Amino acid sequence: PGSEYSSSYASQVTVIDGDNIFPFRIFMNNILNYRGFRFYQSNIDTETKNPQWTGLSVNHDWWGTLITYVGYSLMLLGMILSFFFKKTRFNALSKKLNKLTKSTLIILFSLFSFSSFSQSNHNYLDSIEEYKINEDHSEKFERLLIQHDGRVKPISTFSSEIIRKVSRSEKIYNQTPSQVLLGIICYPEIWSNIPLLRIQNEQLLIELNSKNDLVSFNSLLNVDDIYIYYEETSSAFNKAESERSKREKELLKLWERINIFYSLKSTQIENSSLTIFPVKNIQKWTTKSNLNELKIPNEIVDSNRSINGLNIYFDILKFCNDKNNFEGADKLLIIIQKYQIDNGGDLIPAKWKLDLEIMYNKLNIFHKLFYFYFFSGLISLILIIFQMFYNNKWVNKSISIINWIIISGLFIHTLGLIARWIISNHAPWTNGYEAMIYTVWATMLAGLIFSRKSDLTLSATTLVSSMLLLFTWLSYLDPTITNVVPVLNSYWLMIHVSVIVSSYGFLIMGGFLGLLSLILMILKSNKNKEIINSKISELTIINEKTLIIGLFMLTIGTFLGGVWANESWGRYWGWDPKETWALVSILVYAFILHMRFVPGLQGKYTFNLVSVIGVYSVLMTYFGVNYLLSGLHSYAAGDKVSIPMSVWVSVLIVLIISILAKLNNTKK
Repeated sequence: PGSEYSSSYASQVTVIDGDNIFPFRIFMNNILNYRGFRFYQSNIDTETKNPQWTGLSVNHDWWGTLITYVGYSLMLLGMILSFFFKKTRFNALSKKLNKLTKSTLIILFSLFSFSSFSQSNHNYLDSIEEYKINEDHSEKFERLLIQHDGRVKPISTFSSEIIRKVSRSEKIYNQTPSQVLLGIICYPEIWSNIPLLRIQNEQLLIELNSKNDLVSFNSLLNVDDIYIYYEETSSAFNKAESERSKREKELLKLWERINIFYSLKSTQIENSSLTIFPVKNIQKWTTKSNLNELKIPNEIVDSNRSINGLNIYFDILKFCNDKNNFEGADKLLIIIQKYQIDNGGDLIPAKWKLDLEIMYNKLNIFHKLFYFYFFSGLISLILIIFQMFYNNKWVNKSISIINWIIISGLFIHTLGLIARWIISNHAPWTNGYEAMIYTVWATMLAGLIFSRKSDLTLSATTLVSSMLLLFTWLSYLDPTITNVVPVLNSYWLMIHVSVIVSSYGFLIMGGFLGLLSLILMILKSNKNKEIINSKISELTIINEKTLIIGLFMLTIGTFLGGVWANESWGRYWGWDPKETWALVSILVYAFILHMRFVPGLQGKYTFNLVSVIGVYSVLMTYFGVNYLLSGLHSYAAGDKVSIPMSVWVSVLIVLIISILAKLNNTKK
């Protein structure tokens, strides 16, 4: 509602078969199945306002579908049963691990470097502190609803999204996003001189004489109030994505941030983006409502009744803020809230759901979980290293306590995913950000499953999970809650995506355990080789069990994707880049897990090394397809990018570690 996005495409048809006549509505994920014929919504006329035609695809393959689904079911059953039968590889690995854990102590890990991201620009706080909007009133303002990007959401969410897009910060200058939003609207002449727009190009920052990565709106204008990079930005717009330089790409991002800032500072002029006024019996909200519609008492404002109610609110707020008395502004907010409830109809969310979304915004769970996972994992690791040399009750008790703390973090993570699910009305794994936080959850779950046999597995998994959460910041994955695209509006989203993304968690964990084993091989000496060899054996067994689970889940998830494709489009497989790379990953890990049958490829070193290399196929399937290629799964993609330098750096690091591990492991 209120956007140009389609929630679905549908065809209303009538089936006529002799005396059997009935209507049916065909849309994505809802097919017409009649006498073995299956009709699918394929495409629709989008060129005209009132569509003139609809496109359906049809197949007739009842027996083929039945046999295929039975085959898939047998494969799924076989994989599940392999965990329970005694004479399977998985069970044999479990027996080996039990023998090892009974005879060994627990170990060590290498150090993680951590850089804190401190927020500068505090020199500017004095100039805006005087005009800071009262926090109590801004919290009341946050409860107003706004229709934006097809969602009706609290302004708490809208302000967080806007400030994050402009400054790439969740909170800036010791003010909440809503305070900053109101400050820009009420005092545009002040905030236009405050460094707020993020730039990530050193050359541009030098040209603008910026001491950090933030610049002000006015610093980007010349003496004639014209954008100083207008010509260069216009030229960049006319180039293909592949032809744009890093500078030009950053200028285009800066242009978007400038437009957002300008729309806010111009709110009281003409370009307001605050669509907070519902129109009765109409789905699209507006930015305007006069005083007569709002029924504002004369004691609050006695003025021309044709004045826009939104402008009146900001004028009163500015007056109240200057006088430090918010009685009038508070009353006006209550009036606007009542107006929204009276006219918003079924678009108004329930109060408990509104409270949940505001609490979700304030807690910022997944941001805080990075610190929680990093420090709890690091403390756990230190205690395990200490336990290696001083195995006493105090150390054992401390490790047990920190493990329970880590488990509580996973519980909070789970609640965060559930909250996002409720708020968005769909499973929280439909875009890059959601897929990442869900993968972290799956990785933590994998670590917890195997923590009973090895405390080191849980501490290492917790640390790698914190690094994955850090990636969501460094890559600037957009955490905005969005509507689900038509093809994903299906129960299959929960089934297929949850299974296949969970597999990534297990496979990434396996790669990390492999890397840890290689590092232990480097640290091996004649004095400690007995315990190091024992721990390498332990980690290798856990690694193989992890990869088995990951491969099974990846395979099952991919085949379930085929079922979903058949139910949505009438075909199982189309060699889409995502489908193709999922198959590549399956083949890669199937090879890794069967290397033990090849004499020249046996051994702990080789297995752990290839488990690390295998992660790159997962990364390509997970990220590379979304960002480097295009296809039916591009709904999860962002802007097309080149392969990040960090990938090549990681390849170099893995190469160095593998060489050192090979040399030292051969000697010992």
